[in-house]
Amino acid sequence: MLELENDPKYCPIPDHVPEELVYPFEQIFAKGFDVDPWAVFKQVKQEAPPVFYSPLSGNGLDRGMWYVTTSELVRTVFQDYNRFTTSFDYSAGGDMARRMLPLELDPPDHNKYRSLLTPLFAPKAIDRLEKSIRETCDAILDGIIDRGECDFPKDFARTLPGTVFMQLMGLPMERREQFFEWEETFFHGTTSEERRASGKAIEGVLAELVEQRRAEPQDDLMSMLVHGKFADGSPIPYDDVMDMCWLLYIAGLDTVHAGLGHSFRYLGEHTDRRDELVADPSLIPAAVEELLRWHSWVNPARTVREDCELNGIQLKKGEKIGTLAVIADRDPGEYDHPDDVNFHRDRNIHWAFGGGPHRCVGSHLARREIGIAIEAWVNRIPDFHVTAEDSEKLRYATLGMFSLPHLPLHWSVPS
Repeated sequence: MLELENDPKYCPIPDHVPEELVYPFEQIFAKGFDVDPWAVFKQVKQEAPPVFYSPLSGNGLDRGMWYVTTSELVRTVFQDYNRFTTSFDYSAGGDMARRMLPLELDPPDHNKYRSLLTPLFAPKAIDRLEKSIRETCDAILDGIIDRGECDFPKDFARTLPGTVFMQLMGLPMERREQFFEWEETFFHGTTSEERRASGKAIEGVLAELVEQRRAEPQDDLMSMLVHGKFADGSPIPYDDVMDMCWLLYIAGLDTVHAGLGHSFRYLGEHTDRRDELVADPSLIPAAVEELLRWHSWVNPARTVREDCELNGIQLKKGEKIGTLAVIADRDPGEYDHPDDVNFHRDRNIHWAFGGGPHRCVGSHLARREIGIAIEAWVNRIPDFHVTAEDSEKLRYATLGMFSLPHLPLHWSVPS
């Protein structure tokens, strides 16, 4: 590995890392990642061992990082919080405006905060939101349906989850466009300074709303948190309320935005699969699960809590370990023909929403938003498609969550 030692992109390889486990991978440096991220991950799956160490410094650390790629190993890292913690050291800096609760706590402390959010995002709670989500979806389509085309991320994928989130939290809808601009800059800004400034602006709006709801509670999620209590009857401290709101913002906007883009690109390019849903809308829930599995664009990391062993490999306290759910969800040991999209799978348990105690609390809402969006499009705009010319030009963002900044969709204008 002498060539790595002389390359400034790489950190020193620790003595305890066997040479055969070193595989230099960081997706933002990978050739062709912006064209087809899944092809890059497929190459990693073919070339790298199930547990590997990448010495690339592109993860924002002054050291390399471990990765796991099989479903079994991803399950272990997600579930074993005694060895692999979600806590994060902010002393090293970063673009986050605040910590994210309860994501960055492990049980038993995690349970105290998770229990506050779980009832708000349970299936029955999401059932009560469904009418509003459908109305929001239809209102967006009303504004674009007569155009015969749209830039899907800008005109739909950002607006739907963003509007639902703002309504859920009780944020002022008259500031929606400003909020969307901050969101775009925070997640996809070109410099750390831009991202930090947008994060602080968003934090300021959330702080304003906390104070408003403290004085005048309303029927929204922010009021429930501001006036909520822990199981022992004690009030939720101000900073904890802000940290939970920050997590909901991070998790509720860009993740669904990206997922909608991935799903609609696939359906727009594979019109036979789109037509399958047009002919039989009862397949949509299964299609949502399969598209989540096939894309699995959220690949969270953990920190090794203490020196330990994983799959016979020595890990050291403080090292980072990334869970490549995007590879694990195409594990041939778990799925028949894992690289195929099949809306008729009998078993489809995937890691798109993580796993273990930190599994995404908003997964039911995300599923519902994506499902309602697909249902609305196949019902009202059943011939939406991506042209071959546009498909060749599509590029993915390589910072943060990989997503499509642009996705032109075309359709016949209804008579």
